[in-house]
Amino acid sequence: MVDVGGGDGALLTAVLRGHPSVRGVVFDTPEGLAQAAENLRDAGLTGRCALRNVRRAIPGHGRLLIIEPVLPDTVDSALPAVMYLSDLNMLVNVGGRERTRADFHDLCQDAGFALTNVTPLPAPNGFSVIEAAPA
Repeated sequence: MVDVGGGDGALLTAVLRGHPSVRGVVFDTPEGLAQAAENLRDAGLTGRCALRNVRRAIPGHGRLLIIEPVLPDTVDSALPAVMYLSDLNMLVNVGGRERTRADFHDLCQDAGFALTNVTPLPAPNGFSVIEAAPA
């Protein structure tokens, strides 16, 4: 499991505790990784988590799956307002933003991956499974 933007590693720690056969990677800023390393060490899980570059951690035949909201290129009034509120929340609180399919394409390409598929999840929150393969 790769937790992109994994912050302090809390989600990955919970997944690894509940699934002993799973190995994990936290991908985040240096500050986030420092906190994640400490939390995973305290939980006794450092042997099962790679805190390194995602592309190096995935073999050539592997796949990167990202579960994130995917905004449309233009505002669509048929979509739930929560999608756009999340985007605004990211901007105001952490200087970030939600991304479009084109944004994910560019992010994947910059990290050495090719975007292969975006599958919307059957939930009203705009989340999709974004699949990428090593380029």
